[in-house]
Amino acid sequence: MRGTPRIVIAGVNSGSGKTTISAGLMRALVNRGLVVQGFKTGPDYIDPNCHRWATERPGRNLDTYLMNQAQVQASFCRGAAGADVAVIEGVMGMFDGAGGGGEVGSTAYLAKLLQAPVVLVIDARACARSAAAIALGFRMFDPAVRLAGVICNRVGSEGHAQMLREALESVGIPMLGALHHDAHLRVTEDRLGLALPGGTGSLPGWMERAGELVERHVDLDQVLALANAAGPVVMAEPDPSFAAAAAGRYAGLRIAVGLDAAFWFYYEDTFDLLRHWGVEIRFFSPESDEQLPPGVHGLYLGGGFPERRAGALSANLPMRTAVMAAWLRRLPVLAECGGYLYLLEGLTGEDGVVYPMAGCIPGVARLQPRLQGMGYRTAEPLGIRGHLFHYSRVEGGGGPPAWRLFRSNGEFERADGYRSDHAVASYLHVHHATQPAAMEAFLEQCRRYKEERGNG
Repeated sequence: MRGTPRIVIAGVNSGSGKTTISAGLMRALVNRGLVVQGFKTGPDYIDPNCHRWATERPGRNLDTYLMNQAQVQASFCRGAAGADVAVIEGVMGMFDGAGGGGEVGSTAYLAKLLQAPVVLVIDARACARSAAAIALGFRMFDPAVRLAGVICNRVGSEGHAQMLREALESVGIPMLGALHHDAHLRVTEDRLGLALPGGTGSLPGWMERAGELVERHVDLDQVLALANAAGPVVMAEPDPSFAAAAAGRYAGLRIAVGLDAAFWFYYEDTFDLLRHWGVEIRFFSPESDEQLPPGVHGLYLGGGFPERRAGALSANLPMRTAVMAAWLRRLPVLAECGGYLYLLEGLTGEDGVVYPMAGCIPGVARLQPRLQGMGYRTAEPLGIRGHLFHYSRVEGGGGPPAWRLFRSNGEFERADGYRSDHAVASYLHVHHATQPAAMEAFLEQCRRYKEERGNG
């Protein structure tokens, strides 16, 4: 299967400008009237949200550590269906992955699995001819990766751009664009992710400006020609989670899913799988709604930024009361990271105040000055893979932990979260469509709840 035309935007390193250029390219192509699908390499949730704004389609993740080859290829084909072109944003530097000695988790490995040409983003603010040496080194490091061109970022002047173009052409690598420094597109990072000037409310304007900049300074026709020249997507095998025999297996179940400014860290593939299984998803806002959706058989709370919204979450006493009431009647609950924090007795907001939360699980989450968990983990007893990224630490908790977490090298790290006969809550983020064991266990609880209590 040839698959949707596609291009990978990779970087020399983190901070090279991949997000700005990827989102700007998506928006520029949308402004041309094309249907564009954005993908992000790795487990990130922030960049896919930028892609959603740019393309007006859900942003999606492709992670070669959490997903096997068949799952990556199936997810790409499923997510890109109906699109004219797919733009895949890389992670870190092009060859950076889950470890220093292998390619799994890297942008380069994903590009090979998808037979996609790669455009390398080089931060050129402090170099000229050396950009050619960088690009040539990246091309030679793994000849199986098709490095098709370069976009230079943070270029100082037209003369600087011309020097870069001549240097790259001298080693046979085309320069597809040169973006000049633009203070309005400056993206920094705070400890919770990308921080745009003016906050998240400035995202639409930032996106349009990025699109205009790419339209002016990148050869979109050449980029589209490269995307159309991508090789076929050779499916290794069918995706077992979406096998025909699994369709409709949980038909009749209804689950409430928290979705608002505090809780939005979800993988679109998870929703694809739930719908494939026949589950009815009922979204609600823990921040602004006063009750859970009626007639649900389970509650799924994903991650997000509850610490940024702690005051508003705490002030919504009717919802906190409704969640506690559902907990006491043993409604099945699956909660990840931010959702776990909401179920605790309290949470430290960014202002340093400890706000009351739902109070279902003992303990208070307090923000720490340093990261408390980051990176891929394997969780026992189910042996599923997930990832961590959190600055808070739960103090005064109790009860059986949800998981025993192991690092990617097999080293035991810690026990994490909280588990009861109807709930699993922890810091671990899981790509449920490709690691379905935890979601299946949750849905089996939901089925038993439905059989025992009807609509609750």
